[in-house]
Amino acid sequence: MRELVVGFYGFGKSAQRYHLPYLNIREGIRVKTIVLPSLKKRAEEMKAYPDVIFTEDESVMLEDPEIDMIVVATPSDTHFCMATRALHSGKHVLVDKPFCSSFEEAWTLLELAREKGLIAMPFQNRRFDSDILTAKSVIESGRLGEIVEIESHFDYYRPHEEYRPDANYIDGYIFGLGIHTVDQMTMLFGIPDSVIYERRSLRDERNPEDYYELTLYYGRTKAVVKTSHLVGIPYPRLTIHGTKGSFVKQEIDRQERFLKEYIMPGTDGFGEDSLEDFGILRTYAGEKSSDERFPTVAGDYGRVYDRMRETILHGAKPYLTRQEILTDILILEKAFSEEAPFVIKDFRKLPEMEGILQT
Repeated sequence: MRELVVGFYGFGKSAQRYHLPYLNIREGIRVKTIVLPSLKKRAEEMKAYPDVIFTEDESVMLEDPEIDMIVVATPSDTHFCMATRALHSGKHVLVDKPFCSSFEEAWTLLELAREKGLIAMPFQNRRFDSDILTAKSVIESGRLGEIVEIESHFDYYRPHEEYRPDANYIDGYIFGLGIHTVDQMTMLFGIPDSVIYERRSLRDERNPEDYYELTLYYGRTKAVVKTSHLVGIPYPRLTIHGTKGSFVKQEIDRQERFLKEYIMPGTDGFGEDSLEDFGILRTYAGEKSSDERFPTVAGDYGRVYDRMRETILHGAKPYLTRQEILTDILILEKAFSEEAPFVIKDFRKLPEMEGILQT
């Protein structure tokens, strides 16, 4: 079986928590080289990967003809330049979130990849969260009828935040977390007709936003994505209402929780919900309602790599379209186009949309 050979820019929390544990258990994908700024600082963690080449010299990775794809898992403001270098070296790229800092950067990167016949993709691992996969399954079953509203929460109770004097807009939670929750709506519904934006810095007004609420309209469907760091009693992770009933998923996908506890993919029960944590589906026949526990669809962040392997080695369709990638970034970028709250009534008529709709 032909292997997909991978190199990494970066060996920090993202690489060690959200990427490498899934690659450790996958056949047909091999991590060969990891480039990092200081071997000395990561000497202890490197011992867990005796077969990987660690180096501070990026040319070792970029000039290696065996490496097919480079994963960019470095700080957000370096993503564009690292991915550009990889593409110029003839490597496919998978870029950690956010894909880029702006719509212009994303467009440029995708154009460069197209010119060179390469794949450039964002690491949208939360497309493979169990909660959103379950919601997708419920919607596609048709049992809720026409979907009129979905509300997505990704909240915390973290009342204290240190002042971050060097932080800018890309270090806030719209680009940091909204890239996932917005992308999940893009996956389900596509390009919005209009968007209402609200963002606030609640814990320290000098820092980028730690609260956002984006309301996206798709015809008769309303989608709300919201994050706050001052939620002591959690909302349901997902609430969906349709013309024939409702679905509520209280618990968030458990993969991250397991990873933080050093319970790794491949372990029995990894990331699984108990029966009590299944979402509740309520449907109606006339005025009579019926409740049931809807089984949670298994999540697996490693499926990003499965899809990348199939695309690069076998020509399968990418797991995100060019239109989806650009739509996500444009929605986020426009959140900072004026003082919030505000509304963009005709999102599809934005000048940038002409290029997106033609892709």
